[in-house]
Parts: sequence; C-alpha cells; structure tokens
Amino acid sequence: MLKKIGIGLIVGFISGLLASGGGMILLPASLYIFKLNEKEARATTIFSMLIIIIATSIIYSKYKNFDIMLGIKCAVRWCYRKLYGNKIVK
Repeated sequence: MLKKIGIGLIVGFISGLLASGGGMILLPASLYIFKLNEKEARATTIFSMLIIIIATSIIYSKYKNFDIMLGIKCAVRWCYRKLYGNKIVK
C-alpha cells in the first residue's frame, strides 16, 4: 500500500510540475512496478485520469471558465474516435 501511495505522490507532483498528464508516469509504473498486464495498466491509467478530469471540470465550471457545449462536443468526438479506432486496430 505504501508503494501505491508513493507512486501516486510522485505522479501527482511531476504531472503538476510539468503540467502534463500523469499517464506518462503511471502507465510504466503500473506495468513494471505493480506488474499489471498491459490491458489492466491502460484501464487503471484511464480511470485515474477520468477522476482528475471530472474534478478539474467542476473547478473550471465554478469559476465560469468552462464551455459546457464545447466540452460535450469534444467528449462525443473523443468517444467516436476511440470506438472507431478500436475497430480499425482489431
């Protein structure tokens, strides 16, 4: 459990410092440190990013820095691309 907390703190610190997504650190950590298979590592990384996206959206909407319609359009396009891309890859 301490290892997971430590990785979470490191990922949070570096992603906040560099203004980048934590996935570039969390995914390799899930693969090599926690020994997850590739599918589990990607799912864990995406789920953790989803939580951060929801929290950030709430904060931005609180300060009126969030265009809800643009967000919905981007989400729909993202979902479409992911579904379509998965079919191409298979």
